[in-house]
Amino acid sequence: WRILGFGRDQESFCRFCEALESLRDLLPQAGGLWVGPVGQQRDGLCVQPTVNVSQALEEASVFLLTTGGSSKPGETFGLVAAEALSRGCPMLVSGTPWLGIEYWWPSELRDELSCLDGSQLIVRVLRVLNGGKKERIRRKILAESSMSRIDQDWLSGVDALSAFVLSL
Repeated sequence: WRILGFGRDQESFCRFCEALESLRDLLPQAGGLWVGPVGQQRDGLCVQPTVNVSQALEEASVFLLTTGGSSKPGETFGLVAAEALSRGCPMLVSGTPWLGIEYWWPSELRDELSCLDGSQLIVRVLRVLNGGKKERIRRKILAESSMSRIDQDWLSGVDALSAFVLSL
C-alpha cells in the first residue's frame, strides 16, 4: 500500500509523517511517497522533489492532503487534488480546512474526506485500503459525474463568451 502526499512546507510534511508513522504501527508494509522540496527519507518513506503526478496517483492507495492550515491559510486545494478527483484516487484531508474541496468533490464523498484528528484519519485510511479496487472504482464513478458537470459549466461559459464577443 502506498500513501501519497504533496507539499512545499515543513508543517505539511510533518503532518504527513505523523499520519504515516501511526499507520505503519498498524500496517508495517504500508509505505509513503512524499513529493516536494522539503522532507527527508525515513523508514518506509520515499521523498522526491518531482514525480509524474498522474502515474503517482494511479499507483497510490490513497492521497493524503496535508497542505494548507496555519502555514498557508489562503491556499486552495490545488491541481494535485483536482487530478486525484479525475483519477478517482481516494483522497483524505488531514488537519486543514476544506480548502475549496466542497466545490469540486462529489457531495457523496464530502463527509468522508475531512479528518480532524490522527485516530480518525487512521480509521479512514484503513477503510480505504480495505476497500481496495472497489473503493477506487466507486470514487472514479462519482468523480466522472462531477467532472462532467465541471466540463458542462466550462462549455457554457465559453459559449456565453463567444456570443458576447460576436455581439460586439
